[in-house]
Amino acid sequence: MNRPTMKAVSSALLLASLAGAASAQCDATWIKANDAASNDTFGRSVALSEFWGVVGAPDDDNSRGAGAGTAYIYARFGTAFIQVYEARPTTAGSVTGAGFDVDVTNTHMLVGHRDSSGLQGGATVFKTNGTNWFQQATLTPAGLDASDKFGEAVAIDGVTAIVGAPGDDTTGPNSGAVYFFTEDAGVWTPGGAMTLFNNDGSAIGSAVAIDGLTAVVGAPDRDSSGVFNSGAVFIVRRGLGWNLSQTLTDPEVIHANERFGGSVAIDGDWIAIGAPQASTASQTAVGTVYIYQRVNNQFEYVQRIPAPDFDYANDFGTSVALHGDVLVIGAVGSSGPKAYYMRRDASGEFNFEAAYEGTTGYAMDVAVEGQTMLVGDTLKELAGFPSNSGAAQTIILNPDSGANAWWDARSIAVPSTHTGCTSGATNDGNASCGTSDASPDVWYTFTAPATGLISVDTLGSSYDTVLSIHEPGTPNTSLACNDDIFPAIENDSRVTMQVTAGQPLLLRVSGFNNNSGEYTLHIRMQCPGDITTGAVQGTGGYGIPNGVLNNDDFFFYLSMYAAGTMHIADLTTGAVPGTPGYGTPNGVINNDDFFYYLSLFAQGC
Repeated sequence: MNRPTMKAVSSALLLASLAGAASAQCDATWIKANDAASNDTFGRSVALSEFWGVVGAPDDDNSRGAGAGTAYIYARFGTAFIQVYEARPTTAGSVTGAGFDVDVTNTHMLVGHRDSSGLQGGATVFKTNGTNWFQQATLTPAGLDASDKFGEAVAIDGVTAIVGAPGDDTTGPNSGAVYFFTEDAGVWTPGGAMTLFNNDGSAIGSAVAIDGLTAVVGAPDRDSSGVFNSGAVFIVRRGLGWNLSQTLTDPEVIHANERFGGSVAIDGDWIAIGAPQASTASQTAVGTVYIYQRVNNQFEYVQRIPAPDFDYANDFGTSVALHGDVLVIGAVGSSGPKAYYMRRDASGEFNFEAAYEGTTGYAMDVAVEGQTMLVGDTLKELAGFPSNSGAAQTIILNPDSGANAWWDARSIAVPSTHTGCTSGATNDGNASCGTSDASPDVWYTFTAPATGLISVDTLGSSYDTVLSIHEPGTPNTSLACNDDIFPAIENDSRVTMQVTAGQPLLLRVSGFNNNSGEYTLHIRMQCPGDITTGAVQGTGGYGIPNGVLNNDDFFFYLSMYAAGTMHIADLTTGAVPGTPGYGTPNGVINNDDFFYYLSLFAQGC
C-alpha cells in the first residue's frame, strides 16, 4: 500500500464530516468503505486501538471472489477516521467471509474468516511499519476440519493471537476449541490449543478476548449444572503454556438458553460477559451483562447489569467492549438496536450514561478505546452511498457530561463549568417550563457552598436548552426552571434560586420540545446586584452574571424593568426590609422592585 496522499486524506475528511452532519449524537460521525456496495455487511465487526480503527465487511465482493470479505483499516487523526488500507487475505476466496471478526493493536491486525460455505475457516495477521500495512502471516493450525468455523472469533494483544473455532469436533461434536499463536522474530508459531472433554455442543471459542497473560473464552452453548445451553466462560492463563484457570457460569440463577459467554471483554483486572438471552426475575430472555473483577488472582462476580432503560426484548449483551472505566454494550433485538455507554465510578460500579439507537443492523459489534466508541451498523444507509451498504458510527464520549439517570447524578463543585451532550440520553424527569417532559435529559448534583443566590446557565450551547433545579429524589417536580434567558437569547437558559449553605440539590439539563445536543454549563453563586456581563444586547454574556458589579448591571436592570421582563425585573413584593414578601417576586413589576434592586446594587458583591 502506498502512503495516502493529502488529496485522498482531505476527501476522506470531507466524507466523514458530511456523514456526521446527519448524526443525532454529539461528536459522532459515520465512516464508510471507499468502495461501498450494497449488502457488504460492512460493520459486522469493529475494533479500535490508539492509532487505528478496523471495520469488517465479510460479504464484500472483491478480486478474491464474491463474498470473499474485507477488513478496512482507518488511521485515527483526532476525532477523524481516514481509510488507509483494505485487508484481503491471500487465502480468501468466494464466500470466505474475511472480516467476520477483527481485532487490532497499534502494530497488528487479526482478521478472522470463518468461511460461510462450511469450510474450515482461517485467520490472517496484518502488520504495519507505522505507515504501510502488509499481510504478515496466515494462522492455520494442523488438524482443522470442514465446519470448524476457525476464525469466527479472534483477539490479539502484543505478540499473542487467539482464534476461536466453535465448530471444532476434536473432543466431541461442536465442542469447540480455541487456538493460541505467538510471534517471535516476525514469525507466528502455534502456542497450543484449548479443548475440553465432555463439552459436546458447547461451541467453545464463540467469543474470545485477551489482555496480557489472561484470555477469556466464551462457550455460550455449554450445558452448565445440567441446564441446556446455559453457557459458560473459561479463564485461560499463560504460564508454561496456556492452561484453564477458572470456569464461570451465571453467578445468580442458571437458565436454559441464556447464552452466558455469547460475548466477552477484558481490560486489566475487569471482565465483562454478555448473556444476551438471560432472564431476570420479571422478564424472560431479555439479556444481561455480568461484571467480574480479579481479586487475589481469581475473578470474582461484582455486578449484574440488566437493560438500564428497561427496554426488554433487545438481546442486551449481544456484544460488549471494555476499556478503562468505560463499558459499551450492544443490543440487537427487535424493539430497536442500541449501543449502551456505561462508566465505572469510584466504588467500582458501572453506571448508565447514554443509549445510542439505530435500526436493524445497528450494534452488531461494538468497540471502545479511551473516550471513543465504535459501533457497527451492517444495513446503514447514508445519502450518496449504495443502499444497505453498512457503516460504522464513531462516538466521542465526554466524561464531564451529566449522568443519564438522575439517581446517578454527577457531583459538581460551585463554581465550575462543564460541557456535555444530551443526545442519546433517555428522559427521566420533567420541569415546570420548556415543554421538556419527553426530552432527553442529563443530571448533576451539587451542594450550595453558601447562603445566597445560585446561578446556572447554558450560555454558548448548541441547541435550545431547558434548565431546572430539583430537590434530591424529585426529578419530576422542579424548584426553579428556565427555558430561554429572555427573548433576545432564545436557546440558552439561565435559572437562579435562593439557596442555603449546605443544601443538596439536583440539576437537570434538558431541551425544549424534545431537542437535544451539546451544551456548556456554568454554575456559580451570584452576588446580589450582579446580573450581566455586558449591557449591549446580543453580545456574549448579555444577561449572564460574571462576578463583577458595575454600571452594566444597573443599566441592564433598567432595560429589563422598562421592558417588563418579569423573571429579571420582578424581585420583591415590598421594599421594606423585614416585612412579609421582602425579596420574594409576586408577578408584579413596580417601584418596589426598582428600589429593591438599588439596595442590592448598593450592597455590592
